[in-house]
Amino acid sequence: YIVVHPVPKHLKQMISIKDGDFLIAVDQAVEDVILQGFHINLAVGDFDSLKNHALLKGLEVLRLDVEKDLTDTESALIYASKMGFKAINLVGGLGGLRFEHSYANILLLSKFKNLSIITEQSKVFKLSVGRHKLEFDGYVSLFALEDSILSLEGFKYLLNDYELNITNSIGISNEIVDSFGIVDIKYGSLLVFLTKKEQ
Repeated sequence: YIVVHPVPKHLKQMISIKDGDFLIAVDQAVEDVILQGFHINLAVGDFDSLKNHALLKGLEVLRLDVEKDLTDTESALIYASKMGFKAINLVGGLGGLRFEHSYANILLLSKFKNLSIITEQSKVFKLSVGRHKLEFDGYVSLFALEDSILSLEGFKYLLNDYELNITNSIGISNEIVDSFGIVDIKYGSLLVFLTKKEQ
């Protein structure tokens, strides 16, 4: 787990740390993670946004330069990727006052395999070529990361070999109406948003 600002207020309802899991807190997320009672395995950042630097005492820290080519979040992802984890969950990182940081985090889904972004409202991840089974009782939105051809089965709004380009929003706010939905991607890759219905 890589926890990033803005940090969800109810982390314990979202994530359960098991043996073998590794939690990285990025920059100002360190304070939120500690306040919510989680053990931090690694703190990453330049910490220009962390108000209380005393919180870093006793933690393993990967300190970054303030002026750099990568965001603190991407640096944390590179570190986690090198550790060889099967899945990486970026917790938080969407919303807040700096929309450009949210956008930069979404772009990371194209760059890192087995990465998901989870917030209290949504889960966001990438799907590549193949048949994918989805089970979710909420809104399912699909956007092309690159020009794609896809079919949908078990959804309220069906598609059959539809050519979805990166400017097309036809995939927004769909719903699974069967026990599960199938996203069959014949070409390209998709960005998938699973969002709770109360939103």
